[in-house]
Amino acid sequence: MNEVEKADPPPLRDALDCTICLEAPASPINRCQNGHIVCGICAGKVVQCGLCKTRLQKSILAERLSRQLELKRNCPNSESGCVNPIAAADFKDHVATCYYRDVTCCLNGNNTLEKIAISDYPAHLQKIHKIKFTEISDGEWATGEYHFLMDGDKFADSRQRDINMILKKDKAIFLIHFCNDADQYKFWVSLLADAKEAKKHSIKLKISNHIDVETQIGLSFTVPALAFHDLAKLEDSHCAVIPACAFATPGRGDSFLHRYVSLIFKYTII
Repeated sequence: MNEVEKADPPPLRDALDCTICLEAPASPINRCQNGHIVCGICAGKVVQCGLCKTRLQKSILAERLSRQLELKRNCPNSESGCVNPIAAADFKDHVATCYYRDVTCCLNGNNTLEKIAISDYPAHLQKIHKIKFTEISDGEWATGEYHFLMDGDKFADSRQRDINMILKKDKAIFLIHFCNDADQYKFWVSLLADAKEAKKHSIKLKISNHIDVETQIGLSFTVPALAFHDLAKLEDSHCAVIPACAFATPGRGDSFLHRYVSLIFKYTII
C-alpha cells in the first residue's frame, strides 16, 4: 500500500505574517481568539480581526518568536532612501523617527501641514518656492548674489528660517538655510539623508562684497552638514555667523540708515 505523502507545514516565519498587510509583524503584535496575527501598525487602524471579526489582544508568544527569529521588514520610506531592512520588533519606533520620513515644508509657515516625501522635497522647493537649484561636482563652486537691508549698523529685516539654494553633488541633495536677527545672519546646510551620511560632509562658504571673489574674499567658513530631520538639534557650531557690524557704515547721514549691502556667496561641498 502506498504511503500518503504529508504536506510540509508552512514555515514558522510565514505563519507569523500579518493577515492584513501580509508583512512580518511589527510590534506590538496582536492576535485574535482564533490565532490570526495582526501587526502593531494594522492593529492601530482596526478594532477586530479582519478574517473572523473577533477581538484582538497582544500576543506575548508572537512577540517572543519575532525576536527569536529576528524578523525584519522594509521601511515604508525605502523609495526615499531608507534601504536597510528594519527589525520588526523595532519597526514602529523606527518609522516615527526615520531620517527619510516625510517632511512638512519649513517655508509654508502655518498655511499647510501637508506631508511631502523627502525625495520630492527639492522639486517642491523649486516649483512652489522658486528656490535656485545648482548641481556641482568635486572642486566646483555654486555662486549667488544676495542683498541685505541695513539699518545703520544692524540688519533691518528680521526673517523666519529660510532656504536660499538647493545643491546637488553626486546623488546627495543639500539645502542651504539661513535666518537673521538685527545683529547677525546665520547660514547652515542640511542633507536629505541620515545623520551617518551627514557626518561625511561639510560646506565651505566664502563671502565677499566684491565681484572678483577670487582676489577679494571678505569672510570664509567651513561648517558641518546636518541631517534635515536633525534641524531641531541646530547649534552655533553648525552655522556660519555673519555679524552685522562687518558690513555696517557708522557715521553716515540719515540717507544711509536704510541701504542694501550686496554680497557674493560661494558654496562648495567637501
